Amino acid sequence: MRSVIIPLLVFLAFILPARADENRPRRLSDDEIDGQLGRMQQMLPVQIQNGIRWIDIRRTGKEIKYTYIVNIDTASLDDGERTDMIARLQDFGCRQLLPAMCQGLEVMFASGLTASTVYHDSFGNFLFDCTFTPAICTPPETPIP
Repeated sequence: MRSVIIPLLVFLAFILPARADENRPRRLSDDEIDGQLGRMQQMLPVQIQNGIRWIDIRRTGKEIKYTYIVNIDTASLDDGERTDMIARLQDFGCRQLLPAMCQGLEVMFASGLTASTVYHDSFGNFLFDCTFTPAICTPPETPIP
């Protein structure tokens, strides 16, 4: 689950057409955002990684919600196995992918949007979600000694 290439490709629809210059993404209009989301929805579902499928993308107000299905039946796991599996997936989806997600979401942030990713098991049972905002994606300033 270490590959970040596929998640980066997922956001190309936002990154490439919206670059105003190399340093700052331009702000997209609501119509541009909705058009890009519509084009992305037409591609779905898509296997983005072994065992993880991207099945939906929706905008509600100022939030873009990405929905994924993890190919696992959590009902077949005992409580400890389920907790461990979710913790590993959450570490990957929320922490390890944070730099790639933040980079891919720059245009959305510049357009006043935030993003969340929601993961479900094969039967639609909620596993976990991650939230990505400019505050989460901005590293704290390191004081100069």
